[in-house]
Amino acid sequence: MSLDFRQSLTSQNLGDQRIYDVAKDAGFDPQIIIMEIVGTVRAKQIESQVLKMGKPVFFKRRFAGSSEFRHLSSEELEDVIEIIRAG
Repeated sequence: MSLDFRQSLTSQNLGDQRIYDVAKDAGFDPQIIIMEIVGTVRAKQIESQVLKMGKPVFFKRRFAGSSEFRHLSSEELEDVIEIIRAG
């Protein structure tokens, strides 16, 4: 099983708006599974870990955020959620 996962390092003041903006550019209708406030330093560490997981999604054209999409198995998604929760 493969799930598309969009992970984004987004400032708190943008809330979920960046997720919806990037998903629109990708042609996806996002479903937010988890959002946590973890602080800038930890957010960068989490993003680095998560972007090493799964398989990259390739698009016909590049756009802001296109390199952050991943195909994740159910198990990988569970691992990502745990990494974020441990934030």
